[in-house]
Parts: sequence; structure tokens; C-alpha cells
Amino acid sequence: MKSEEKILRKVKTMFCFFVAVIVFIVIVKALFKM
Repeated sequence: MKSEEKILRKVKTMFCFFVAVIVFIVIVKALFKM
């Protein structure tokens, strides 16, 4: 169970980082279009 929790936490962190990068790229593109 504990090892599974560690993997889930890692996946959650990676997913959050991935989403943050996408949001950052979208904001930068929007700023460049203005």
C-alpha cells in the first residue's frame, strides 16, 4: 500500500507540473498575440 501511495503521489506531482507547464505556455502565447 505504501509503495502504491508513493507512486500515486509521484504521478500527481508530475501531472500537476505538466498542467502548470501547459497553462504557462497558453498564457505566454496569449500575451504574444496581444
